[in-house]
Amino acid sequence: MERYPAKRNYYRTTVDGHFLLGGTTLSKSRMSVNRCPIIIASGICFRRQLRNIATLALSILALLSSLSAAAHHGTSTYDMNTEITLTGTVKEWTFGNPHTWLWLTVSTSQKPTEEWSIESAPPTYLTGQGWSPSTLKAGETLTVLVSPLKTEPRRAILLEVKRHNGETLVVRPRGSFGRPARVN
Repeated sequence: MERYPAKRNYYRTTVDGHFLLGGTTLSKSRMSVNRCPIIIASGICFRRQLRNIATLALSILALLSSLSAAAHHGTSTYDMNTEITLTGTVKEWTFGNPHTWLWLTVSTSQKPTEEWSIESAPPTYLTGQGWSPSTLKAGETLTVLVSPLKTEPRRAILLEVKRHNGETLVVRPRGSFGRPARVN
């Protein structure tokens, strides 16, 4: 069989109906003019290679989407069967998506102070419950009921807030949003 010089994105048909590219013979069963009009130097169909790359990209995108969904954890990373009461001063209250956060400076007998990072519900939910960005103010003294994070100390999820004037603000009512109806 005679060899033809290969040109980029160019192939020739031999007398016996095979395709020839740079000395590589490809049978009609593997390649066809209609199925693959462009062949790159390695003999791989360019269109098929693009399809494989697109499939890989979509697979990676799906994987990353599932990881971000797993990152949005709800209450699964918190020990919802443990409730801790903390009394302290509001250092900061952020009212933004995806969750609101309370940083509380707590005085303890072991250490002078500890700072707790306390995750709360999304602002859209809290707004429906009557909360706002000005509900909690820096310097205000609060008693909060929280469930601790399983993996890190001084991190928790907010269940209830009791203000100095006796007003109680409930974030997660008992029996809903991952909070058990009663604690053991």
